[in-house]
Amino acid sequence: MNLENLSDGQLIKLFKNKNLDKELKSKIIFEIDRRDLEIISSVEKELSLSEKIKIVLTGCFLYKYHVKTASKFLIIGNKKTYKQYWKYFNLGLFIYIFIFLLVVKYILKPLY
Repeated sequence: MNLENLSDGQLIKLFKNKNLDKELKSKIIFEIDRRDLEIISSVEKELSLSEKIKIVLTGCFLYKYHVKTASKFLIIGNKKTYKQYWKYFNLGLFIYIFIFLLVVKYILKPLY
């Protein structure tokens, strides 16, 4: 395996793999040292209950804020929180659409 052709991100992901043999791991460490890379470990942060409620309640009308906030999680490498963020955003949209359909069916439709 030619480690010089790998990108920095690929090299760091290989380093984090726990199933590699010692010889390949030492070659990867040597290549990381040669490139003078830092291995940044991302901290997986869970969303708090208040953040989840805020996402659900504001999902319908603060789209730019949500895109900016979610992209911050992705930039720091926190993919789990990024996916969780969009899950609650979509849940909020589903709730708003459901409420809208109920209002149309039971309030607006009988008026016409």
